[in-house]
Order: sequence, then structure tokens, then C-alpha cells
Amino acid sequence: MPGMVRVLIRAVDGRPINLRGFAFASNGSWLARNIKGALALSGCSGFRLAEVALVDGATFTAMKISRASLFFFINGAVKRNPNASELMSMRRG
Repeated sequence: MPGMVRVLIRAVDGRPINLRGFAFASNGSWLARNIKGALALSGCSGFRLAEVALVDGATFTAMKISRASLFFFINGAVKRNPNASELMSMRRG
């Protein structure tokens, strides 16, 4: 993972945000985990941030990636919703 992506991911917890119903991304929350996932995905796969995140007021279109668009190959099997241990078992290659 590129160093800048690691820095961005570490900066998520406790970061003030402007999102309806949320003032900050609390440590370990589903919101923080999803933000970190979007950063890791875009930083390691070539997706631009504009493809994995919406700017305020932007509408979601088919040109944006959603969770339904993602799948993983883990131990030779396609996983659409891998659990934490499956994700942690992944290795380069």
C-alpha cells in the first residue's frame, strides 16, 4: 500500500466531517471503517477517489462504484462480502 494512503487511513479516526448525522468519524465506527476501505481501495487499485466517493450534492450514478460492485478472490473463491478474518488472510499475488 502506498505510504500516502497509509497516512490518510491513519488520519480518519476522530476526523471532523460534514455528513448528515455525523460530526466526526469515531474510532472503530462503521463510518470510519468504510472511509478507510474506500481510501485503501482507491489507493491500491487505481480507482480515483471520485469513483468511490460522492462530493456534497453529487448524485449517485452507474459511473460510481458501490459495495455491490466489489468482490474479492480469496483462497480461490469469489467472496462478495468477506468477513474480517477472510480479508486479513489475503496475501500479495
